[in-house]
Amino acid sequence: MSYLGKLQGTDEIVIQAPIADVWSLISESKQLEGWGPPVRQVLDVDYPETVGALRTIVAEFTARGKAITTAESPLVRKKTTARFRERRVEHVEGRKVAYVIEEENIGMSKMISNVGYNTELEAIGPAETRVTWR
Repeated sequence: MSYLGKLQGTDEIVIQAPIADVWSLISESKQLEGWGPPVRQVLDVDYPETVGALRTIVAEFTARGKAITTAESPLVRKKTTARFRERRVEHVEGRKVAYVIEEENIGMSKMISNVGYNTELEAIGPAETRVTWR
């Protein structure tokens, strides 16, 4: 069963790292604080992080919705602090996680229903991983 609505876009990148290393970064929510550009905090994480687990993401964006990195944050005068309450709706160990955003404070749910995303990994070599976001 798919919890996500209509596909709105796809992006991918190849990372020079083994799939197990990349998996630990995407499957452990607190790791987002170290690599998710707009993410400032991950709060209220349900453990174990499997299907049904909730988490709260606190992130910063410009007034126009562009992600703000930690380094850029002190330089941006007009910014929005967003809070997203997300539920993990899919978990394929070592390969894929998916979330739906159940609550948010920036008005996305007024424009779009059933907002969610997934992150999928594919080993394309011993130290090379394709990461796909949908």
